[in-house]
This record gives sequence, structure tokens and C-alpha cells, in this order.
Amino acid sequence: MKTTILYLIINAILWGGDRAILQANIARYVMTVTVTAYSPSVDETDSTPYITASNKRVRDGICAISRDIEKELDLQFGDTI
Repeated sequence: MKTTILYLIINAILWGGDRAILQANIARYVMTVTVTAYSPSVDETDSTPYITASNKRVRDGICAISRDIEKELDLQFGDTI
């Protein structure tokens, strides 16, 4: 899926593709999900509130996704979403 979207965008840029066609095709790959924010409160964490489940330090740009979305989109750890 990610490859298809990238291909469509590159095609549109290189060949002056029709914007409406590009948007229509990208829209097929858009999905609505619920996003929640991380909170390092004492009630919600262990003794390492700023360490993620993947053992990385919490910072801007890191997000977590549920396993069902990971499976549905065929995502791997470290993928950009």
C-alpha cells in the first residue's frame, strides 16, 4: 500500500498527472483511526515512564499503534506512518 501511494505521487510529479485522479486514488488508501496521546502519569506507567514498549525513549515523532492496525496495514516495527 505505501509503495502504491508513493508511486502515484511520483507519477503525478514527474508526468504532470491529473490532480483529481491522484487524489481519488490516494483516497482509497486513507483510513480513519482513533489516536490517543501518551501520558507519563504515575497511575498509567511503571518505574520508567519515559521508556516506550520498544525500549526507546519517548520523544516527538514516535507513536504507537494497535496490533490490529499493524496487522491490517502490514506494518513492521520502525515503519514510517
